[in-house]
Amino acid sequence: MKKYTYTITLTTEIGSKSGTLERYTQNGYGSEHGIINILGETNPFYAFVDQNGKYSLNVSLKTLMGNREFDGVGYVYPDKLEIMLCSGRNSCLMCGTIKEVVSEDE
Repeated sequence: MKKYTYTITLTTEIGSKSGTLERYTQNGYGSEHGIINILGETNPFYAFVDQNGKYSLNVSLKTLMGNREFDGVGYVYPDKLEIMLCSGRNSCLMCGTIKEVVSEDE
């Protein structure tokens, strides 16, 4: 299993918020899970990434307005990620740059 850690920025209607995203994957594509740390909260997510890097995820984020369910679609590249998160009529862009990759196979 590999752990990918990204430094992220979530661009919302009320400004940009910084945090981290951790992805846990077996072979670089397929089903995976992870954690988004933002606004001082830890938010687990589940995702699917295809062989071309297209990324789909579902996450419940704890925000200043309470919990919100988001569906996200975007891409994971070797050095960054770009995912548009949508919740009803609201959307925000999550961009990240790779910080660390750790192999946890032992």
